[in-house]
Amino acid sequence: MMKECREYANVTPVAPLLPIPYGTHHAKIIIALYSEKVRVAIFTANFLSNDWHSKTQGVWYQDFGVKVLCDCNDEEQENKAAAENIGGVDFEDDLVRYLSSLGEHVHRFCKELQRFDFSTATVALVPSVPGVHKGNGNEPAEDV
Repeated sequence: MMKECREYANVTPVAPLLPIPYGTHHAKIIIALYSEKVRVAIFTANFLSNDWHSKTQGVWYQDFGVKVLCDCNDEEQENKAAAENIGGVDFEDDLVRYLSSLGEHVHRFCKELQRFDFSTATVALVPSVPGVHKGNGNEPAEDV
């Protein structure tokens, strides 16, 4: 996959460390950044030509626009704007937390995602990261 992506200057592939063949990252995800939106796509196909051309697959995707900052002084409007954003907060947090598990090289990218409004997310992201972790579930777990 890395070799094939070299043809495209605007594509940056990120592959997790796979120390063993099982119990490793298996997500198939594309996050496409545009100036006015980000597209998150999660699919069942591997990044193999045969998977895309010869097998039945599924895909979910959604576009998220740039966050609009409230420049109002009205506390009621600020509270309403904050309440409307609650729906996507978990999606954004879960997405960034999962991507961060891929290593230091994606942290700058994760910061870039903060520009976008995920409050319209129509799904819940339930990520799973291989390994042994400790934590209370309310904060990023540390590897043991």
